[in-house]
Amino acid sequence: MLGVLEAARENPERLNLFAGILQGSEQPDFDSGRLEKAGQFLEGLGFNESQTEAFQKAYAAKNYYLIQGPPGTGKTRVLAQLAKQLASEGQRVLVTAFTHRAINNALRTIGQKTMYPHVIKIGSYKYADDLSWGAWQIPNYEKLNRSPYRPSSRGVIIGATIFSLHTARLQEMQFDTVIFDEAGQVTLPLALGGLLQAEKAIFIGDHQQMAPVIVAEHTLDWVKKSIFESVFPHAPGTMLETTYRMNEAINAFPSTAFYR
Repeated sequence: MLGVLEAARENPERLNLFAGILQGSEQPDFDSGRLEKAGQFLEGLGFNESQTEAFQKAYAAKNYYLIQGPPGTGKTRVLAQLAKQLASEGQRVLVTAFTHRAINNALRTIGQKTMYPHVIKIGSYKYADDLSWGAWQIPNYEKLNRSPYRPSSRGVIIGATIFSLHTARLQEMQFDTVIFDEAGQVTLPLALGGLLQAEKAIFIGDHQQMAPVIVAEHTLDWVKKSIFESVFPHAPGTMLETTYRMNEAINAFPSTAFYR
């Protein structure tokens, strides 16, 4: 974390962007051409209306965008198609989260739903035991220089923790887009660490679910908040509105108690 703060001090432009996102002065900025183009990528995928909107706006955003995904609404499915499309266009895409399990789940979904060939995980092998399914596997490498890819490689999706970006594992690589999964658990310092290494950020999560796990006691309220909860009041983005996990009767309570 000290390394992240030191890097931020040396990059005032990205630090000012981060401050603007938190304060609400920096709003999502969209490329109109990409907004029109986005719809063609979803043919045959069966996306509902809110999933389609989330994909289109996250794809077309120049700086950042939020996607709120209550339980069972298909947020990881949207993430998978978004990462695949951006990488197909030659972008370097980072998929990150607060935990290795969340990162692995996102990478596995990308592999299963898109079959995109250039997807890897950077990190310790001991956190890669759930990257296989059937005859398929997302390859894991301890460091980028031990993988088939290099900092100049394009069209690749890499899963890694924010800490990896500021260590020998991955610190030489800059990304075009960073996708934060489970962003409702990502603290502000971790979010800053990701923004320092990418031109654009997509925050996918839900501040109505589990908050960041913080062991220490803090009197300042902002320390306890996630990046998603902090940004949501200024730029709520798109909420995925249809759950496929619960029937209508069970879903009625959380819908009215937490999402209206």
